[in-house]
Parts: sequence; structure tokens; C-alpha cells
Amino acid sequence: LVGDDPVAWRRIPAADLMDRARRIAQGLRAAGLEPGQAVMLSPRRPDDMLAGLTAAMLAGLVAAPILPPRRFTDDDPAMQRLAHVARLTGAAAGLVAGHDAAGFAAAAGCPALDIDALAGNAPFDGPGRRWGRDEVALMAFTSGSTGVPKGVPLTAGNLWATPHAFGPAFGFRAGEVCLNFTALDHVASLFGFCG
Repeated sequence: LVGDDPVAWRRIPAADLMDRARRIAQGLRAAGLEPGQAVMLSPRRPDDMLAGLTAAMLAGLVAAPILPPRRFTDDDPAMQRLAHVARLTGAAAGLVAGHDAAGFAAAAGCPALDIDALAGNAPFDGPGRRWGRDEVALMAFTSGSTGVPKGVPLTAGNLWATPHAFGPAFGFRAGEVCLNFTALDHVASLFGFCG
């Protein structure tokens, strides 16, 4: 179940999410992004954040999730955060909702790719990137509550080891489902999804 409004949650089968992610991954590659480059993930819908993260991983891109500003105006503090994250990551592009593309590109200083347009591609036909344990796969960011957000590089090993440690620590068993209630640019959500 995904959604930003509990009344409007919708069920998305894993196969559908993976199909969308494979199509987005193919679109990222077709747009010229190369393995190892950073891509900022800033779509508005939670299911697009999940598909975008999966697509980045399949394409071998370093994912940098960040919530989009509420509005793309100079008085929105999130604009400064967006520009800061773009500078820190050296992002080659951002994955956004189409109506945010112009504002995102202006703030981040990199191309903005419409996630829905990318999902119109044929599916990525390769097996996806085989990440080395010590390769940086994701850049998480602190909240910036004590200053500008700080980047925290997370390796593929970090992403896969942490959720597997959560299970025994919290008594989860195979087949159980856990509710995630944090924003999908938060590291706790990302770890849970990667498990």
C-alpha cells in the first residue's frame, strides 16, 4: 500500500512496481546517465519515489532522495536545500514530476527528467547493476536542523545489511509486513525498503 493520504492509499503489486522501475531505468540510461553518476530523486508521489529508487539501483546510479519544495519560489527554504544537495552530489539529473521540471532544473542546476515520461520506455532488459559491497549506492541527507544538510554516503553493504539486522532485533519473521510511516527521503524508510 502506498500513498500520502491514508484515505486514498492504493495497493501496487510488486511486479507492477518493478515493471515501472525497469522502464524508468531504461529511460535514465537513454537520457545518457552512466553508472556511478548521482541522480536526485524528487518526485511527489511515494510510489514514484520507490520506483525511482529501484530504477536508480538497476541502472547503477547513486540515488540522492530529497523531498521536492512545496512550491518553486525563492522564498521556499526547501529551494536552498535542493540547490545544496545538487552541489554536494554533483547530480547528473533529477527525477521529478513533470510539472516540477522547470523549477527543479532552475534550482538544482541540472536537467530534470519527468518520471512519467521515462516510464513510457521499454523495460530495462539487463539484469541490473551488481553492486559491490563497498560502492556508494545512496546519498542520504541529514535534516539540516543545525545548519545545512550533510550528505551521508551509504554503501550497498549498508543498504542490505541493516534491514537484515532489523528482523532478528525486532522479532520479525518471514512473510510479516511492517508499516513505514516516515517520508521516503528519510534513511529509515530507505533501509526498510532495501530489505
